[in-house]
Amino acid sequence: MLYDARYETPDDVVHRVFEILQLCILAMATQHIRPVEVMAHGGPNNPEMFLFCLANLLGGAIALVSRLEIGFHWVGAGSERGLNAAKVASRTDAIHMFLSIIVTAVATMYAALVYFDVSSSGGDQDNVAIWILLAGWLVRTIIMRYVYKLRGLGGENHKKVSVPMNLEFVIHRYGEWTMLMLGESILSLVIVDDISDAKDSEYYMTFYFGLVSVILLQFVYFKSSPQHAEDHAMRRSSNAAFLYNFLIQFYSASLIIVGVSYKMLLTEYTSKYAYEYEDDYKRGLGADDGSKKLSTDERRQRIAWFFCCGLIGTFLFLDMMNLTHTGLKASYEKCHCPTGKTLRVKGLLFCVLSRICISVCVIILSLQIYYDPKYIALLGLVSVVLQVWIRFLGTIYFPSATVSINDHHHDHHKDAEIFHENKKTDVP
Repeated sequence: MLYDARYETPDDVVHRVFEILQLCILAMATQHIRPVEVMAHGGPNNPEMFLFCLANLLGGAIALVSRLEIGFHWVGAGSERGLNAAKVASRTDAIHMFLSIIVTAVATMYAALVYFDVSSSGGDQDNVAIWILLAGWLVRTIIMRYVYKLRGLGGENHKKVSVPMNLEFVIHRYGEWTMLMLGESILSLVIVDDISDAKDSEYYMTFYFGLVSVILLQFVYFKSSPQHAEDHAMRRSSNAAFLYNFLIQFYSASLIIVGVSYKMLLTEYTSKYAYEYEDDYKRGLGADDGSKKLSTDERRQRIAWFFCCGLIGTFLFLDMMNLTHTGLKASYEKCHCPTGKTLRVKGLLFCVLSRICISVCVIILSLQIYYDPKYIALLGLVSVVLQVWIRFLGTIYFPSATVSINDHHHDHHKDAEIFHENKKTDVP
């Protein structure tokens, strides 16, 4: 996405084939995602982990080639300054991407050793490869930031030798990505079938609690996110942009956890699990050993904890993303009255401390209440409704400076003029 926001891919056969190859590699990675008990037990008869790591390695290599093309073989038109900025930026990206690929290559080689080990029976659980991939994903943004500083691309120098992004495009794509994650939650609710006749009322209660919760989560995200490029973290500073890109990945993971949890909550009311305490219908859920089966109470306890952690994660990371848009200094000043002498006590009480209280209450209730799925879904709905209410209170106790329609109209015309001017000169 960040590549598309900076550069326009040439419309020729080579680049179209290149894009098809990228999609095939993505499909390869998706195809070999399997349950933990499958991917964690490698061996000659189980290539899933090896092929998944290989797909990640090939995907990183494809992205690296696209940067090297710009850095050493740019074929577009533009000014000398614009072409030079594109080469510097793409070469810098290639450096940190190469370092990240090294980590992925290590995971791939380890998975290959496990897969091609003929003496291995595949019975022992081995999570080393997936932990290496996870570590590479976590440190990728840190590596990127370190490489930029090492090459002296900070401050004003960064603006001179980098290609500006189309932030309106980025904001729109991030919004589409969030809607995709929320859509997966809706699918998790819809595709559960084979409802038990004895549990149909509980099933529909859980279903509609979850449906309304997901709709409100979508409202909270777009209510909290800036809709204009001038207000976005990626325009405020490079540090805020790096932090925002890092946090939104955790926010997306939290949304996925919430969606998966809704599916597990509804599955408790299907015909297969209608007989709650029969040993034949016990199943494993995050157990240390795939053969270990959990009782109904143990299973529901883990589902409740899993769901509440994902829900709290969505609230926490969304608030942290909001801080990257405004900055700590501006947020601190906003907590004071216009005179700057007195705190907005009511605003801090209702809009700041209440968010912390909601998270604490969700944790306590998920640990203490009866782990009935419909009550867990109701707890999620109540917490999301309170988050929506806090957003409305924030507009009352922390009013923002209003901008007239004419001001936005003027800004859009100004942005358009800058864009057309740069298109002719600076931007490659």
